[in-house]
Amino acid sequence: MSSNITFVGAGAGSGKTYRVIEEIQTRLVDGKCRPNGLIATSFTIKAAHELSDRIQRSLYAIGQAALAERLHEGLIGTVHGVCKQLLTRFAFEAGICPQVAVLDEEDAKLLFIETVELAGSSADIVRLQQIADLLGKRTVKTEATNGKRLFAKLQTRLEAITFRRVISRPWRTAVAAA
Repeated sequence: MSSNITFVGAGAGSGKTYRVIEEIQTRLVDGKCRPNGLIATSFTIKAAHELSDRIQRSLYAIGQAALAERLHEGLIGTVHGVCKQLLTRFAFEAGICPQVAVLDEEDAKLLFIETVELAGSSADIVRLQQIADLLGKRTVKTEATNGKRLFAKLQTRLEAITFRRVISRPWRTAVAAA
């Protein structure tokens, strides 16, 4: 089975952008990808704009003006930006609220702590407290106001814990009632 997804990753200066542009151009021209089916991400806004501009220029350069002019139909942007567009577009199918926003770091930390408390059972909260104690903090709540490094360690360890409740359930209720 052939894949329609290609991941390109390598170090700085290795030609990733060139390779991505070449791959996208080939698939668009060969009809293996429609402009509205394209998803390409980068980590910075500047890099995402550069990627989009270079793809468009490459298409014009080979006489594919129609494809170049339809490039805006695809999703080319930062990881956060593309994910936000996808979540907004398919919110109801995903069972989430269609008003999607990227939280700033402090709000994300606080929401994370609240979600853990809301979604976790008593045993989960006790286990989280034990992890927080191992990291040198007295409570999970104080983690939100202390260093990024400790929070990252706690978040990494939390990924190993499986919650028995569905976190998105309150959103589903809100969507169904709307």
